[in-house]
Amino acid sequence: MKEYNIAIVGATGVVGREIVSVLEERELPVKNLKFIAGDNSIGYSLSYKNKETFTDLIDKNSFKNIDIAFFCATKEISKEFVNLATESGSVVIDITGAFKDEKEIPMVVPEINKDDIDFYKNKGIIATPSCSATVASLVLNAIHNKYKIKRIIASIHQSVSEFGIEASEELMMQTKAWFEFDYDNIKPKVFNKKIAFNCIPNTFNINKNGYSEEEERFISEINKILHSNIAITATCFIAPIFRGHTEYINIETDKPFEIKDIKTLLKNSNGCKIIDNRKEIGYPTATDVVDKNEVFVGGIRKDFSTQNGLSIHLAADNLRKGSALNAVQIAEILIKEYL
Repeated sequence: MKEYNIAIVGATGVVGREIVSVLEERELPVKNLKFIAGDNSIGYSLSYKNKETFTDLIDKNSFKNIDIAFFCATKEISKEFVNLATESGSVVIDITGAFKDEKEIPMVVPEINKDDIDFYKNKGIIATPSCSATVASLVLNAIHNKYKIKRIIASIHQSVSEFGIEASEELMMQTKAWFEFDYDNIKPKVFNKKIAFNCIPNTFNINKNGYSEEEERFISEINKILHSNIAITATCFIAPIFRGHTEYINIETDKPFEIKDIKTLLKNSNGCKIIDNRKEIGYPTATDVVDKNEVFVGGIRKDFSTQNGLSIHLAADNLRKGSALNAVQIAEILIKEYL
């Protein structure tokens, strides 16, 4: 079997580390795995298949002989170095959102639109959606294909791991300060308000229309993945959770449905798992989904305030299917069908 040289840009971050774990778990035919980082992470070592490897500083020679390069650092690094990678012959899988608005660059969730991977030939790049859009799309696609969704209202609760290692450390330190009666004295750094024992709106990069970048990403990416033009609004909150996203989604469909048929549809949808017995505490939460690959769906009920209204909630590990697993699944298809 042919083996491939793979690089991870941003390897020391939470998503980079998760990609390493998923690559090993799914046994991709990796010949060499190269860890690439910026100035702040030089000298760190990461383990792959019990072999310790130090990170390399990203430069013009980083992508020589690299077949697939995962970019999961920052948008700024992607915009600066992705073209260098593609010019070196690498296929780039970008997880940062740097190319979300470029029509020639496909955005892929393999269970939904794997054929779009073929368009990587345009520029040598495949984009992955935000964590929130990735996990929601698996549920929404199944419903849209059968009942045609007209409108979506989404309330998204993001865990702090979405914002990096420093965000998780901030939650940990504030929680510790609470129990040491020092909570009032500790100052937030990553977020603009304290996150421990709190829930705050995601106000990062608010646009003129009042929506944050994350909210606008969700709206545009859902339609790009589903090849649709659904009316969508979204509100994102940051919750005091270390790992795992939850989303509460209200849907209005064009065609009528029965709840039992929605449950059967989602039960048979690749990547989804139904947990929906609220009387017996049978519903998904963030702590239930850590290290799980599926999107867990519950709270499936009719919204009687509108015609053909449906309410659901879902939970998924934002670092797995939301980020790393989705990217590695794309790499698997590249290896099997294109490279």
